[in-house]
Amino acid sequence: MSCNIYYENCKVNVEWKHHVLKIFDIGTANLILTLKNQLIFIKRTDNSSNLINLRDNVIDASYSYPLFYIVDNNGHVFKTNIEQISENLWDEIFVEQNIKQICGNGDGVLMISENYELIGMGDFENVLCSVEPKKVDCFSNINALQVAMGDNFALVLVTQQLPNGNNNSIIDKNFMQETREIGRDLLKTQVWSFGSINKGLLGAGDHAKRKDHAVIVKLVDIGVYTISCGSHHAAALTLDGRLFLWGFNNHQQISIDTSIQDLSSPIEFRTEINGKMSKNVLAVTTSSCSTVILFNDLSFKVLGKTGVSQNENEEFASSLKYEHDAGNVEDNFGICNVPYIISHGKVLLINRKNISMFLLTYMNDEQRYNRIMVNAYQKYMIGLKMHDDDSFKLVESFENLLYIALRNLKMIFDLLKSDSEQKLDSAIVNINFTEVIREYHRYLKNLCDIISFYSYDHYEKKIDRKIIKIVLEKPFSMLEIYEKLLDLIYDLHLYNNNPNISIHDHEIEELKRQTVERKKILEDFRKIVVPQKIKEASETFTFWQSLNDSTIKSELHQKERRFVMDSNVVQLKLHDRASLFGKQRFLLFNDYLAYTLSRNEFIPIHLVWMQAFTTQNSNKYSFKIITPENTIKVYTLTSQDKSEWQKNIRECIWRALGIKPTVINQGLPVSRYGSYKFSERNAKYPSYEIEGKWFEGKFYDLCHIRVPSISRHFKCRISVAGEMNGYGMIEDPNFKYHGEFYQGKLHGYGVWKSKISPIFYQGYFKNDKFHGYGVLSVNDVTYYGEFVNNVKNGYGFEDDIISGTKYIGMWQDGKRTGTGILINMDGSYFEGIFANNNLSGDGLAIFPNGSYYIGELNVDGASGNGSFHIPDTEIVEEMMELDDNNLKMRGNVLKGILYGTWDKITISNGTMSMGEIFLKIPNSSNYLKIKPERKWSVFFENWYDEVFGTQNVDKLTTTDLWYRISSFITRKRKFESDMSKNFTLVNEESSKDVDFNEMQYSLPESQQTDNMSLPAISRSNSELYLRDSSSDFDTASLKTLSDYSISSIAAASKKHLINDHFDFVPSFYNSNFSTHESIEELKNYLNESICDIHHPFHLLINTLRQGFCACYGSWRSKPTSIISKIAITEWISLMKRIYNIFRLLFPGLPTCDDSINNNSDDESSNDECKLLSPLNFMHQILLDEEIYSCFFLLYASKNSRQDELYAQRLLTCEKKTNEELRQLLKIEPNLIQLLEDEEFYRAIEHFKKLSHQYCPSKMLQIIKDTFEMISNCANKLSEKKDLLSADNLLSITIYLIVKASINHLGAELSLLTDLMENDIEKLINMEQYIYTTVKIGYLHSLSSKFFHN
Repeated sequence: MSCNIYYENCKVNVEWKHHVLKIFDIGTANLILTLKNQLIFIKRTDNSSNLINLRDNVIDASYSYPLFYIVDNNGHVFKTNIEQISENLWDEIFVEQNIKQICGNGDGVLMISENYELIGMGDFENVLCSVEPKKVDCFSNINALQVAMGDNFALVLVTQQLPNGNNNSIIDKNFMQETREIGRDLLKTQVWSFGSINKGLLGAGDHAKRKDHAVIVKLVDIGVYTISCGSHHAAALTLDGRLFLWGFNNHQQISIDTSIQDLSSPIEFRTEINGKMSKNVLAVTTSSCSTVILFNDLSFKVLGKTGVSQNENEEFASSLKYEHDAGNVEDNFGICNVPYIISHGKVLLINRKNISMFLLTYMNDEQRYNRIMVNAYQKYMIGLKMHDDDSFKLVESFENLLYIALRNLKMIFDLLKSDSEQKLDSAIVNINFTEVIREYHRYLKNLCDIISFYSYDHYEKKIDRKIIKIVLEKPFSMLEIYEKLLDLIYDLHLYNNNPNISIHDHEIEELKRQTVERKKILEDFRKIVVPQKIKEASETFTFWQSLNDSTIKSELHQKERRFVMDSNVVQLKLHDRASLFGKQRFLLFNDYLAYTLSRNEFIPIHLVWMQAFTTQNSNKYSFKIITPENTIKVYTLTSQDKSEWQKNIRECIWRALGIKPTVINQGLPVSRYGSYKFSERNAKYPSYEIEGKWFEGKFYDLCHIRVPSISRHFKCRISVAGEMNGYGMIEDPNFKYHGEFYQGKLHGYGVWKSKISPIFYQGYFKNDKFHGYGVLSVNDVTYYGEFVNNVKNGYGFEDDIISGTKYIGMWQDGKRTGTGILINMDGSYFEGIFANNNLSGDGLAIFPNGSYYIGELNVDGASGNGSFHIPDTEIVEEMMELDDNNLKMRGNVLKGILYGTWDKITISNGTMSMGEIFLKIPNSSNYLKIKPERKWSVFFENWYDEVFGTQNVDKLTTTDLWYRISSFITRKRKFESDMSKNFTLVNEESSKDVDFNEMQYSLPESQQTDNMSLPAISRSNSELYLRDSSSDFDTASLKTLSDYSISSIAAASKKHLINDHFDFVPSFYNSNFSTHESIEELKNYLNESICDIHHPFHLLINTLRQGFCACYGSWRSKPTSIISKIAITEWISLMKRIYNIFRLLFPGLPTCDDSINNNSDDESSNDECKLLSPLNFMHQILLDEEIYSCFFLLYASKNSRQDELYAQRLLTCEKKTNEELRQLLKIEPNLIQLLEDEEFYRAIEHFKKLSHQYCPSKMLQIIKDTFEMISNCANKLSEKKDLLSADNLLSITIYLIVKASINHLGAELSLLTDLMENDIEKLINMEQYIYTTVKIGYLHSLSSKFFHN
């Protein structure tokens, strides 16, 4: 059986297998709503076999004669006349909202929606008067939790709405936010009443009739959990087990005192044993004229008209025995919603649930302490909340502990109702043990802050001192109850009787260990920490009251600070004899060490170190105290005093760091995390504010540093402890920077951006100035080149987007000075010697119309002796060159002393020659050019310094070089990681669990002061300086053009190279690279390293690529062909210098004059190796599409005349059929079969790939493979193998070129020749012959003899 039913105090003999939610007495029959949501009709004379199931899916029901209401699981409401209930005919009441609860009486019906809205229908006077369901307006801003109704009055249990309007929406909140919301809903409930009559039923304390609702004041914010109504009386039960009754007492339904006719205000129901309250109420139910109470000991109390007299009620109550029965298995789901007892009319129903007596006993204790906490909060704590800010924090902490207790109690209550004692380990105190104890620590701190600053006398005007002490310290008693809870959890698992849950021995052992550990934490906190902290706070208050030094008091008197020791009590003196007669005093606080010498000094305790110090005076017990500012030598006169000072300093440091030593003799961490502000008198760091890592009084590694004198803020990683050297992010009112610094100044490589003007710089610095190679962008002008002390000085090029000018050359003091080239927007080209930003002396000027000037000039015009060439017509000759360097023009030449602007030349003393023949492109004077080795030289010097720490790399071994490469990569990776985290200060200890036993840890006196642990990072709990500084530095605007490293590299032992840096050092770096496989391995490594942003090769190659492309790309007009020779010469020089760097690290590579495998005797070496010179090898690594595009644009301009004629020839040929083309080219008939073969067409397609390659060796390979395919085809077609004779090969090549139709073939071949430099001559005979044949074939297409018709 799952329940027992009683009618008029007699048990009804009926077999009932399901738990019941509600029961209704309708005369000769009962209506029962089961946990399975079935509405059952049963006559009392029937047994369970004659039950009638009227309706399924019913979640709530209510009866008020003559109407019966139900709510189905869809939230729809129905009604029927009770006289027709057996006919099962229902009328729907249409409600807009989905309903979950309903209750009715003679005035109408009240409903609660799934959104906790109160919906009503009927006549409730001013509260609501409507014949249709309608929201009750006066309940619009609250959540209705439960509704109960008597004959002519109604009660509604409510709580305030959360800001989001939904109490069940607790998402993305931390534990205390969630607990405060849940606890507030549990505690701060109210009961509102209204009705057509009063007579004390409304609980307002009077009998006055009211048309509006009233709030029952005595039930406000005491945690009412459930309400119930009889015909003319009511009951309210709190979560902590208190029962309140009020209303009529005409049948002793609220009190056995017959002198009480009614109670107009709720009175707590008490059962007294020897004058003490002994029982908490577990459940209550009311019917028309009775009240049935179930206590926590499972005994019953019956009040009112259930028997003839109260004595019979007592007899009936004593006969009631709560019987345990879990019911059917299918009932277990939702059993938490099943009430223990239900009554209606003359019927009483007791649901039989399997109640855990262990849990019930524990809950009784927790309810008792919750009741004390609630009473203390209501009576005393609320009144203190507005006393001052400190009291507000204290009361708020008290509330947190109260809400934790209420939330935990609610979970215990629900577990009890749902027969889920095995889930007790999900109790809040167990699951959130860390957060719970943290809240107790917070409350203890706030309490001790009050005591240390004001003492308990702070509230003497409001509350008696003895009472407030008891009240404020009462929450700690709750910890004893939580200890019992942990025991209970362990016992429930140890004596598990649930066959569905299996617990292994090792799990029990782990649970036992955890239980013992947590109980120890609770017990130590309650018995040791709390008394000790309160004692410390009291002694601190006494110390401040007795202190006469107003300076120290004004500086250090704070609520959070605790006094520990005074050298006036336990002597501690300076070794310095000069100060013997001066004012000396040492004061130790929990977070500061204060000492008075010539002035007061206050040092955060977590930045205090102690070291041993020996002295020849045996009467002095000495040691050193190290602080960020000073090293102080002190002594005591007894070993006991020395031990006491050292012990207390240690304990204060441990506590400030938030760490508990794991062993007795554990030394303090020498590496710590903290904040400090240097005094303004500090010679090295005046008023500096530093937060980060410290090592024996010196800041190091990751730090945030503010320099007030120059308003500069560093977020950085310090490379030398106590020195302003390292890398990081720097910001002041004028700029933002990230990169290297030295002695607090920008020094090394970095990225800089102005805050006050559009200036951006990336490159090298020295003493806060641009110095070395860099890229400077000002508005739309970008400069790539060398700087000295913030000004352009040395080689560089400048590109002005607005004016369209580009200058390539030398600079001095920020002006164009020395050899240079200037190209204007229209393509005008000037070359010569610049002075003060203008040309001066001999030079060259070339103009877009083809005219040019050689002689003395400036940018605006001729200025002395020179010749001005004005072309008229081109002299047509057979073109036997790939470019137009030797093309000749016929025109006029002005010679002599020339002046004027370029638009209007004036001859002062000279001649004008007509019909002169001269070169189309003048020869640029070599003495006007900058040597390629001079270009980029400063960048290479900077790179050597940055990566290797020196430019004299010849003195370093290969192993040393690789160690420095790996060190660069390590630092680079760390820098990138720091940048991605905005150099956020992360304390490594902050991720550890909180140490809850914050007692002072006493270490043996024998422990040595210099017994230091290995460096460990620790944190300070003191809120000092720069606490929130990690979020105020913007890095989004600092765009990276290149990369970063530190120039200063410490030398390291060779033996650590391979082991410590294996990931960075290729195992083959000592190879002689004599095989194709070894060369490929090297190429793969170099390609990967160039792509790796952390590798120094990436910085080297990317910087050079970006600069080269900026210089020789992005033309706004057609560039003159002279530039192509300058660009290719510079590129070859760069390749050789980079190759020499590779040779430093891979010494097996040959010199630039040798072939990579010229010493190889391996006949099986791949032929491709034979094509590789060091220069060609570098092209395979470094010549990418962007670089090749720059070259191609220049060479397309250089070869424009030839390729225009070539394009005309192709256009003519494209209009011919194959046969017409062969006739046009005079192809021999015996070659037709070859030219029509499919293999030959495949050779044509392969040859077309030439335009998609930008590596010389691969281009040559395509040409070679093409002719191999043609040769194979010819050999297949002719047994005599005479098809590829010298005469035929040229014709076949010309036909191949025409059919492939490669655009700008002349530019491709010319560029290929120049890139190969002298390597063309090194090709083997056949390869050289093939390449030469292709060039001749192209040149033949330009010849006037190309067509023979």
